[in-house]
Amino acid sequence: KREKEAVHIEYAEGENGEFKMMRLAYFPLMDKSQPLMVGIMCASPGEDTQGFDITFNDLNIIEDH
Repeated sequence: KREKEAVHIEYAEGENGEFKMMRLAYFPLMDKSQPLMVGIMCASPGEDTQGFDITFNDLNIIEDH
């Protein structure tokens, strides 16, 4: 959910799970006519790693009005 210039990132375990806040992020207010790209990402913890393979299962991104 968004509150002014902050976005609350939440997750739930399973379809009926209770949502829990994972991160509070700064996200400036923008003109609503500008498209946004959303998604998820993963990052290696350090420069000395060779990277890794990752799979996301049952991911749903929904528009909440």
